[in-house]
Amino acid sequence: MSLGDGIGLKKPVGIEPVNPDDPPRKAKITGSGFDGLLWHTWGAGTFQFDLGAVIPGDWTHIVFQTRQEFRYSAYTKADSDDYWIFENDDGENINGWKYMAMYLLGYQMPLSPVLDTIGVIAELEKPLYNIQGGNTWGANIGKWIFSGFAKLSFTPRFSSTLAVQLRTRRNFGTSVFDNEKHYYPDYELVNEGGRRRVLFYRAALSINYKIR
Repeated sequence: MSLGDGIGLKKPVGIEPVNPDDPPRKAKITGSGFDGLLWHTWGAGTFQFDLGAVIPGDWTHIVFQTRQEFRYSAYTKADSDDYWIFENDDGENINGWKYMAMYLLGYQMPLSPVLDTIGVIAELEKPLYNIQGGNTWGANIGKWIFSGFAKLSFTPRFSSTLAVQLRTRRNFGTSVFDNEKHYYPDYELVNEGGRRRVLFYRAALSINYKIR
């Protein structure tokens, strides 16, 4: 049994639903890593600011950083209307542009022997595809990941970061939503309660040690 899919086309299996109550088709990943070439081109910019640079002092280090990026991705095996998967993602990729953004707001703790920085991060990935019928299932709805984090510095070389993350997913009502085993274009967004759901994503711990 495969633990994940590296790259391949995401194809529907079965008969296309006709009525709204018909269940969505299953999805099948076809292809291998040697079937085609995946390439990207992008342009990005980063801005960062530390209030402590304007108002010197131990208690004024409020930091802000943002990165703005436009990225074009293409899989040479995919046609213009083919969905493809990469590195076990949701399999919603189409050859085309995406807008990606990151916003970080943090506070560098003064005089703390261990707690270095606390803050929040918001990350956005918004497809800019032109897909026929894409508004029905929300092809261009941006996905957000919200993180609260704390960085601990035990020594100049040894540090750790703990983060708790939430993410948004499309609202398909009581249907099984964002299930990689199903074919997304067969779903229909539910506008009642908003077009997105906010779900717990993960808790992550990273440990860093500088050898030199």
